[in-house]
Amino acid sequence: MYNQIMNQRVSLKLDLQMKEKDIARKAQKLKEFEEQIKVLKDDSNLAKQQCSELKDAIRKFVPNCEEILSKPIFSQMAPSYNTQPNVVKSLRGGGGARKTVGD
Repeated sequence: MYNQIMNQRVSLKLDLQMKEKDIARKAQKLKEFEEQIKVLKDDSNLAKQQCSELKDAIRKFVPNCEEILSKPIFSQMAPSYNTQPNVVKSLRGGGGARKTVGD
């Protein structure tokens, strides 16, 4: 009985040490994440500031700039992302018949 209690006590101490190391590691990771968030927020604020400065410069030097700035960036691109590719897939079973997707 005494040996069982001592073994249990030793195993609990080991478990406690492992959990404390896990907590310390997670606290360190949390601190690193908080530092990354701070850097990303600073970068985001800088990018927003640069964007607003660019918009102000465009408004100052380009006629009809409001019309240009109101359009989405991708409006002049080809609408290739809307079309489905003509992919050929074989169907399992059915005697080896082939069918194109979109038919």
